Amino acid sequence: MKTVFTVVILGALLLATAITSYIVMQEITDIPLSLHGMIAMGLGIVFTIGIGVGLMWLVFYSARSGHDQSAYGDEHE
Repeated sequence: MKTVFTVVILGALLLATAITSYIVMQEITDIPLSLHGMIAMGLGIVFTIGIGVGLMWLVFYSARSGHDQSAYGDEHE
């Protein structure tokens, strides 16, 4: 239940951030962004976040599985 609550809260925060970003972008710019531009920006944001999450997962996975220790040898144990 705690995991579901965390996911719901994080999803709500993400949605609020997206809506706020859209409103601010519409208010401060004089250049309109077409539908294709918004789709491209959205895909860029999703892929950038995905790459960041994937790389951080690899860092934590590597550290927890012991691969980092084997790279240093016996001197750091």
